[in-house]
Amino acid sequence: MKSVVIDVWQSHSTQPRTAWVMPDGCQDVIVTFSDNALPNIEISPLHTCATPVQLIPNQHMLGLRLAAGFDTHSLNLDQLYRYVDDTSELVAAIESSTKQETSQVQEVLACLQSEPLSIQSTALTLGVSSRTLQRLLKYQTSYSPMFWLRLARVRSAAKMILAQQPLGQVAHHCHYSDQAHMSREIKHWLGTTPTQLHHRSDIANQLLAPGY
Repeated sequence: MKSVVIDVWQSHSTQPRTAWVMPDGCQDVIVTFSDNALPNIEISPLHTCATPVQLIPNQHMLGLRLAAGFDTHSLNLDQLYRYVDDTSELVAAIESSTKQETSQVQEVLACLQSEPLSIQSTALTLGVSSRTLQRLLKYQTSYSPMFWLRLARVRSAAKMILAQQPLGQVAHHCHYSDQAHMSREIKHWLGTTPTQLHHRSDIANQLLAPGY
């Protein structure tokens, strides 16, 4: 079974500011440490577009990114509080809560990601019907195959743009109908334009970090 904790990150802000979180297909277990307060654990939502998050001064956050498709309902947050001072133990506790269904969902999502041509082609590769694929992902992730396909496409396109690939070639490679279609999708998901991507290091850093 694949690891479900795919990244560990930390954040600390000395001044109040707004950070933009990009959709990466993952949810995070976030432990927040504040002065004169007990640690707090929460699970981030599955972001569907660029989302502003207000950062509070002198607040330290430890994040454990969960692989796309992980069932967060399997986590016992009360149990995780035992391990807030030991990151390796915290990771182990999360890994041990993985359900068998997670592996099945990860296989489906990996197939969608590797060749995001159409739902039908993915279903054919997996040897199931499009309806079965729809039911599985909707039940296990709350989102449709089309959501995951569009997310895989836009993240792939954005990474290629950051690698200085010509926009027309990127649009074709990522199965967009044309360059304008790609630009609309990037604006919808990432809140910016293909040209502006090169000037947004915050977006670039997130796109290049582990995710879907």
